[in-house]
Amino acid sequence: MDEFRFNATSGETGRVPAAQVKILYQVSQVLRSEADTAAKLQEVVAAAIQLSGAESGIALLLSKERQHIDVVASTPNSVSLIGYRLAVDSSTVGQWFIERRDSQPAQLWANTQPSLFAALSDQFNTGDMKFLPPNCSAVLGIPLMGQSGSMGGVLLFSIIRAGFSLEETAAQLLEVMATQAATVVEDALLFDAASRMAEQMRLVNEVSLEMVSLHDMDAILSLVPNRLTETFGYYHASVGVVGDNGIEMFEASQHSRAVGLKRFHIQINAKGMVPWVARHGVMHLANDTRQDALWVPGKGLEASRAELTVPLLYRDRTIGVIDVQSEHLNAFDQGDVVVLEALAGQLAVAIENARLFNENTRQRRIAETLSRVSRLVGVLIDIQQVAQTVLQELKKLLPFDTALITLYEGNSFRVVHQAGYDPQDDAGIHWLIFNSPVFHRIVRYQELVLVSDTLNDRLWQKGGPRSARSWLGVPLLSRERAIGVFSIGGFSPDVYNKVDSQILFAFANQIAGTIDNAQLLEKSEQRESEARALYEITRQLVSLDQDLIPASVMQHLGEALRFDAAGMLVSSTRRLVIAARRSVTGQAVEELESHLCETYSGFSHQVVSPCALSRHLMLIGPISEEKTVEQLPTRFSVPLLVGRTIVGIWEVARQSTVPFADSEIRLLYILANLTAVAFENARLYQETMARATNFPSEAQDSGSLNIDRPENSAGDDM
Repeated sequence: MDEFRFNATSGETGRVPAAQVKILYQVSQVLRSEADTAAKLQEVVAAAIQLSGAESGIALLLSKERQHIDVVASTPNSVSLIGYRLAVDSSTVGQWFIERRDSQPAQLWANTQPSLFAALSDQFNTGDMKFLPPNCSAVLGIPLMGQSGSMGGVLLFSIIRAGFSLEETAAQLLEVMATQAATVVEDALLFDAASRMAEQMRLVNEVSLEMVSLHDMDAILSLVPNRLTETFGYYHASVGVVGDNGIEMFEASQHSRAVGLKRFHIQINAKGMVPWVARHGVMHLANDTRQDALWVPGKGLEASRAELTVPLLYRDRTIGVIDVQSEHLNAFDQGDVVVLEALAGQLAVAIENARLFNENTRQRRIAETLSRVSRLVGVLIDIQQVAQTVLQELKKLLPFDTALITLYEGNSFRVVHQAGYDPQDDAGIHWLIFNSPVFHRIVRYQELVLVSDTLNDRLWQKGGPRSARSWLGVPLLSRERAIGVFSIGGFSPDVYNKVDSQILFAFANQIAGTIDNAQLLEKSEQRESEARALYEITRQLVSLDQDLIPASVMQHLGEALRFDAAGMLVSSTRRLVIAARRSVTGQAVEELESHLCETYSGFSHQVVSPCALSRHLMLIGPISEEKTVEQLPTRFSVPLLVGRTIVGIWEVARQSTVPFADSEIRLLYILANLTAVAFENARLYQETMARATNFPSEAQDSGSLNIDRPENSAGDDM
């Protein structure tokens, strides 16, 4: 058969040379083979050259996102162009391929005539010029049109100055061949897309199986972004979990383009696709981020041109998001949405399972720890031991850098145990306990106080401990009343949440009764100690020597009262007696003496100088003590009164900033009254003894007067 007759456009039969039919047949055979797309297009280019009379040619395909054209096949003299990519926006050829709606060949450019269609200028763009071989005089374009649109095309080059002059049959054969090639390319792309989706679904299944074996939340959330970037090939991937403090994001550890931490928080009400999807629970796709109203560039991700965010839904609740990004426009299609939604469903179940597992494990640990605490503190009666034991066990469940346990006595708080605070925080602790409304709010309303960031909290800004950034305090409740406050703190913000407060509440409830009982026992023992001390001091106060009374009282005062230094100024003997621990410095003792004199002067309106008094210093306590006491900021002064007359002043001082308790103040007043009475008794005794000593001489003088007086009277009478 030498000829074949047909007319592709009119349906009329024409005469087609057998050689051209053979070329078309050979191309059809290659297109139906299992060769790859590049090899098939290589054969199409060769056949097109034979049919058109061109000297060379190349085949180009549009990228998936239709933003670039790539050279995939060429004749030997243009083989260096294979792999060359040109942006469609910078290519006249690329724009022409996209705009075409058929596969008819057209001469794009020739030296002797302008372009054959209005969309082109008579010159190619600069990027297109790289396609042209040396001495090229004309370019013939053959679009590859599939069912879904243009796939790309074939460019044929001629060195004939007049350009291409195709016979009708050759043009028709080129069009038929281009249509067949476009169908094959489209089928290959669809097959590749289906294969890619199948592979992605297989990987989704593998990731799901891997997640099932994990119970650690961080491990699960770190696994998915890594798989999305390593296996799926996404430019950037992250997973977010919605929590009380916003959205906690996990990024791919090694393939992330983002700048900063691989784990960070995003506020739920912030701008951007991730917060929006987390709030609304629906997918959002931006294939052109620059034109998307929701898109906000992440740090280091400014080059992102496409972003896809899918919600993690569990029982109609949005518990998180999956976010992937690409540096190419139109990078994502419905296939990516299907894959990510499938992965999101598996991930949501894995997250909830991990949460349940972790919650059950956490609850079991809490129950075991509370049971252990109950056993340990149940046999303790010392508040310090109770506090230390509780903090050791609490550390196993909650992170904290500082801890404070205070008891509420009267209208003030007393610190019974503190841990982790620096000396520079002493002023902050004092402010927190005595000046801040935080502690009184906890006790008054019997409710917890959670401070996520002390720098931004209005109740904290005036002077709380500087080292604390997070703080959590709960009341100690016993017998339906608040007996104190249990608080912990962290050096970082946003450390604690509502679950942590429940754990601390449970610990507080567990130990409040023990602390209350220990406090009652401590008060009972303190009262017994006070009674013994009062008894001993009362025995010493029977002394009628005013010089011995101050020393005797000071010697036994430490048995009833905790102090670092104490002093007594006696006005009648002009004597100053100081009892101080050996760790108290001489300067601190001198300051106490000066303060005693100033206080006495204030009460009696009589100026007294320490230099004018006889001084007696008593050192008490162990011979060696760990820390030197340089200041005594907490002092309490009691006047020694006999009626309305001041006979002296008594002052006790402590290094601690905790004020004296009501029971201590009451004891000081009792001792002051007893001491004043003892001084008065001693004074009266000394006056009585002085009169008794002077009575014989006074009686003798009085008798002489009485004897002489009668005689003189008798003489007179006489």
